[in-house]
Amino acid sequence: SSSSSSSSSSPEKRMLRLTASGKFLYDMVRHLLRELSSVLDSPHYPPLREAMYTHAVQGMRDLFERFVLSMAACAKHDTRSAKVRLSEAQLVNITANAYFLSDDLLPRVMKDFSVHFGRSIPELLALQTKVLKIHQALHLEYLSKRARYWVTSVLGWKRGTTSSSGSNQTSSSASDSVSAVWLQLLRTLVATLNLVNSCIGKHLVVSTARSAMEEICSQMSEPCYWSGAPPTKAGIRQLSTDLAFLDSCLAEVSGQSSADSLQEVLDQAARTFTAATNEKVRSRDIKPDQDAAAKCKAEFMGDLEKLRDLAK
Repeated sequence: SSSSSSSSSSPEKRMLRLTASGKFLYDMVRHLLRELSSVLDSPHYPPLREAMYTHAVQGMRDLFERFVLSMAACAKHDTRSAKVRLSEAQLVNITANAYFLSDDLLPRVMKDFSVHFGRSIPELLALQTKVLKIHQALHLEYLSKRARYWVTSVLGWKRGTTSSSGSNQTSSSASDSVSAVWLQLLRTLVATLNLVNSCIGKHLVVSTARSAMEEICSQMSEPCYWSGAPPTKAGIRQLSTDLAFLDSCLAEVSGQSSADSLQEVLDQAARTFTAATNEKVRSRDIKPDQDAAAKCKAEFMGDLEKLRDLAK
């Protein structure tokens, strides 16, 4: 579950989307800071203030570190276990916890401690860097995991078989439009980007759009998806159109095309075709239907422009 709390640590007031455990940590730290302040601010106990430095800083560091590592373990357990499955919102909120601890709560603690102890707090500054790296790792792991879901469950690709329902790559004739499952994939990605914005913030929307496209292409390039029936030339062209559509749409948000990653997928398709038919085909010679891709993209421009405006 998640909770919202307001923060005024930045010029623009924002709402923090935290899990219940994240909110509990916030409340605990605030209570500890109030208790410590009553002692450390007393003019009668200057020697005590110095003596408490190690205990206060190390105790706070241990509290944060154990909490973040437990969240990381929870996310990894969800990846490996078939019995436990966290929802997409829960996984995003776990990464949000790590981000807000690094970006919001830890700076508050460091500011308070710097005032009380009259010095910088290098131990907590190092911890802030560590927590931010854990947040980044959690977010990339989340995207990698979701990419497997997007490819196998939304597009219908299955390991060990070349799925005709996913990209239509085994079809004998290409469509004059973007495949329906790819339209659904874009709707799913738009929902994911909106979730990232609401749980963490607009600053992460651009990098998520870029990384999502890269992770999808990385998944689709794996040989295990190309060991079944080989694609046809028409199927490769359809795949090229579908990829061009998705890349163009996400580039509206990220400001960057993933053309090289798309080419790796198409090269894999061409190699599979050539190996099965002994007919050499160059993927670069099979052009996407840009008109079909642009026509379908126009239907989504409202949502894409809203996401793009978030990053401004």
